Amino acid sequence: MFRAMTHPSDRAGAGSAPAEGAKTTARMILSRTVPDASSKPHKAKWQKAKWWVLKNLMAASNRHIGALDLPHLIMSDMTLPRRLNLTGANLRKSEFNRVTMTAVLLCQSDLSHANLTSCNMRWAKLRHATLYRARLDKVLLRRADLQHADLNQAQLNHAVLDFAKLHNANFKLTSFYRAKLRHVDLSDAYLRYANLRNADLRTTHFRGTCLRNANLSGAHISPGGMCNMNFQGAIIEGDLKLDLSAGWSQKNALDNYLNPSNYAKGGGVLQAIDSISPVYQPLKITLMRQIMVSLQQTDLSLATVAPALLDKLSSAPYYDELDIARWSQEIGSRFISIFDTKIMRRQQEEVLRVILDTFSRYPESMVIHSAAFIQTIAQAIYARRASATVQQAKTLYARYLTHRRIAPYALKEEFGDRAKHAPNWQDKSAANYVFLAGKRSAYALLLSQEGLESLLGSDHSAADCRHYYLYRDGVPVNRQEYCWETLRQERFPLFQSGYLRRLSEKHIIEVLARLNLSAATQQLFVETTKQAYSNIKLVSPEKQLLMHGLWANRVYRFDTDGNCTLDEGFYARLMQLALLVDRSPAERAQVTFCLAALFAKCASNSLFGTEDDSPYALRSLACAFLDRACTLLSRIAHAARDFTVWKNALLGRQGEATCASVVASEMLGYGTTHFPEVLKQVMPVEWR
Repeated sequence: MFRAMTHPSDRAGAGSAPAEGAKTTARMILSRTVPDASSKPHKAKWQKAKWWVLKNLMAASNRHIGALDLPHLIMSDMTLPRRLNLTGANLRKSEFNRVTMTAVLLCQSDLSHANLTSCNMRWAKLRHATLYRARLDKVLLRRADLQHADLNQAQLNHAVLDFAKLHNANFKLTSFYRAKLRHVDLSDAYLRYANLRNADLRTTHFRGTCLRNANLSGAHISPGGMCNMNFQGAIIEGDLKLDLSAGWSQKNALDNYLNPSNYAKGGGVLQAIDSISPVYQPLKITLMRQIMVSLQQTDLSLATVAPALLDKLSSAPYYDELDIARWSQEIGSRFISIFDTKIMRRQQEEVLRVILDTFSRYPESMVIHSAAFIQTIAQAIYARRASATVQQAKTLYARYLTHRRIAPYALKEEFGDRAKHAPNWQDKSAANYVFLAGKRSAYALLLSQEGLESLLGSDHSAADCRHYYLYRDGVPVNRQEYCWETLRQERFPLFQSGYLRRLSEKHIIEVLARLNLSAATQQLFVETTKQAYSNIKLVSPEKQLLMHGLWANRVYRFDTDGNCTLDEGFYARLMQLALLVDRSPAERAQVTFCLAALFAKCASNSLFGTEDDSPYALRSLACAFLDRACTLLSRIAHAARDFTVWKNALLGRQGEATCASVVASEMLGYGTTHFPEVLKQVMPVEWR
């Protein structure tokens, strides 16, 4: 304890006052206002006295009287020691003028109505603190921790909060005018009625953040900051300043910012723009146009994000703009060519409309990209589309049948309705489709909707359908005159994709059968191979423990150094599968690598993981397969180095961030570059 002080010049003497007396006297000293006009020696004396009292009071508080009760505290031009413990202190209506409070512990403290203007509070700990109506203008809160803090009606104008932690904080009616919030996590924060005018929100994370009635006029944002934003109910009376100076050249920037599957809860930049109220329609169009112009200036391929772009740009109000509509059709034209060799996923109605419009505008592309065109027509007519879309598709197909290369096949006896020489759309077994092998090939097929579904593997039959008619230069070819497997690979690559689709599903089922999963869980995995995103997640503690319990020491093992490897007995059972039997060590390495990529994909947020968590057992299994692949390919230095980084990332070791989505994406890229045919036999087409 320390002696009660009544004046700064007093010194400690014999005896000690009770804690309550010391506490009362301390409040008198600490609440004393030192006039600015005072002499420097006088100010220094008072500052020294206040610091001496605070230091001793803290010592007494920590030992005897609990959290400090110091409302109306006044301190000016002082530097508090780093990590000074003021946890739970009552500092209501206190004045801190130009006080340096670096890393001070203020968790659960009450700073309601306090004035902290221009204070340096870098690294300060303010978790669960109450700052109701606190004045924090021009305060430096860089890297401060304000998680779960209550800043209702606080003033943070011109404040710097770069890298601060604001998760789950309450900012209702808080003012951030011209504040800097770069690299800040505002996930699940409550910003209703907050003033964010002209605030710097570049690289700020807004997942699950409430922005209703928040004023964002003139705010600075970037693609990285918009990915999870929902502007629903936000007020944007002025422009939003979208910063695209970084371009799209950063690693995976296009996919990360524009592909909605990477942001299950937010939807990416395009969805964020679309969430802005229709009241601000000119702003929505302006922002979309900025994205368009920026992408037009890049040389990067838009293939992976074309569906997302078409999904938004093909709808009102963007498609009503001539330049945006024209660019959408250009994207559609490039997008179409992908499906000459790739199976078309089910498209949104608006996207399908853009594709049909593109074929209508460029009729020669119907023949050049016959495979893509037939898939589009099949989706439009048989996938429960709006009547207008169905009619548009039928009209366009009738036009296709008049082309000089197509018309002769429409006269064949096997085609459609034999009596009318026209398609019979009521009969799915009728050979309505004229399918050209390619612009330089003499081969063509007549096939039905049932035959198309079989060859694409969408009916999940075990073998290729034989209900088609093959022609060469318009002349029928007997089955004895060709080998379908060879013809499929060389002339009809789309159907080779269908074959590999069935093959990968067969291989996945065989591998899953070795993992001791319940029938329901195994069926969940199989069903998920048919879609790009799963609404079912496996991140709850119960599900993770159950899966880890099934696989630990049976499928994978951890050694004393924390390395995850495949169980030898499990690997021996895998070696009996058609996928691995009779393969060389190098080929087995490629297969095990692809299996590692497959289970890393399963752990990603697009499938069984979330943005916050991913199934540990799936990451461990991916790491174990990766370890086996690395062992078999240990002589390839580049691969071994990448594999080590990926293994550490999957397990969160050696300072690597754990992100299954990023690892899966990089592994898919590696497999596509080095052994694409093996990858196609393992990785479902919907996941590539």
